[in-house]
Amino acid sequence: MGIEELRARLMVSIAGVLGVGCGPSVEPSDDGDGAMTSGPASSDTSSDTGPGSTSTTADPTGADSGSSGVHPKFDIGGDPPPPPPTPPVDCPPQLPPPDEECAVDLRPGQFMQFYCVELAEGETCEAWARGFEQTNTPEWSARVNECLFPSAYCDLLHLELGCGPLPDTGDSCCSWFIAYLDQCPPEGRPFVVDGRERVAAMIERDDWVGIATLDRPPRHAAAIATTWAQSALAEHASIASFSRFILQLLACGAPASLVSAAHVALGEEIEHARLFFALASRFGGRPVGPAAVPVDGALEGSDDVDEIVLATVREGCIAETISAWHITHAATLARDPSLAAALARVAEQELEHAALSWRFLAWALPRASASLRRRIEATLLAPARFVPRGPILDPEVPDAEWRAHGILPPSDHVASTQQALRELVVPIGRALLRAPLPSVGAVSHEQPRV
Repeated sequence: MGIEELRARLMVSIAGVLGVGCGPSVEPSDDGDGAMTSGPASSDTSSDTGPGSTSTTADPTGADSGSSGVHPKFDIGGDPPPPPPTPPVDCPPQLPPPDEECAVDLRPGQFMQFYCVELAEGETCEAWARGFEQTNTPEWSARVNECLFPSAYCDLLHLELGCGPLPDTGDSCCSWFIAYLDQCPPEGRPFVVDGRERVAAMIERDDWVGIATLDRPPRHAAAIATTWAQSALAEHASIASFSRFILQLLACGAPASLVSAAHVALGEEIEHARLFFALASRFGGRPVGPAAVPVDGALEGSDDVDEIVLATVREGCIAETISAWHITHAATLARDPSLAAALARVAEQELEHAALSWRFLAWALPRASASLRRRIEATLLAPARFVPRGPILDPEVPDAEWRAHGILPPSDHVASTQQALRELVVPIGRALLRAPLPSVGAVSHEQPRV
């Protein structure tokens, strides 16, 4: 399965939600406050609403909007939502990045970030660039991180000039920077609590070990076992993440099709974890599995629908889409036929998990307030800060050995990540954001008559 097929399948999945004929049509209001008004209903009666739905659109909290002409937004009802994370007041205004990105060779852990700085009075971009080495202190990078990513769980460590500065940007000087990140989650859908990833510790146990038939362990078996153990713990954390996501879908009033798909994904994540623990056990020569994962505080804010949507964008639409491509790529490189087949099956399922996140976002967008939509756009149009970092590899193991055992070495991981960002996440995100608001009916809370 190539990246073109992945992109096509994700687009088809989203189109199924964006398709006409799902209920009353929704158009943006002219008042700019994010409210949405009802238009003519489609003649097609297919719907996610199920029996008992009505021609009006229901509030996800259960309050029927009736004939008011205003569709529900996520930030209505109950206590006012907390304000979204905003950059400090003295951050420079940011311009949208150009369509063409900067083509430079990147080292492991690097990505491209577009950023604009304010020029001093009389200063030119050329002069600013010449003095950038003195400007680029750890304190300056930390300030840029605070301005760009006030709510990110990855920390920006350092910036280097990439392509630019670009001319004709007024009082700003904009450039593509080469950026480094730290504290990003590993592959898969991370389990993030209070802004930080959580995983269990590894212990010796045999009840999480699935089936893995492999050739005899290679010379670097211990290092490969450690790497598969990292991946197994990441998949184990994804179980916790999907468990919480199911509750969050219910809190959003999501359609049954999304809740059902999340339950399927949860079961598949369990099998992925068992497979990877089996690989770690096979290469390591002893059975290993997870200790208890810390879940305290994991449900705090789980009724904040805006944050549920944004977390899904970060952890599902971005991180899981990229991971699906990583595993797809790794499956084509694995030397052992049974391992290649197992990874290909995992890749197919991870693609469905990513598609679930995109479908949820497509369902949520027409119901989003203007402020939430702006935050979604900001996340999708600068996704590199949420990319999965992948496992930490032993540098003594040759790259060919990693590839042969279904693991992307750093150079492959960087190239694969950049390709997934360029050809999957960014174009799909832009297509979704530019799509006209579809005919999507919200879930009715009226009980069906029997």
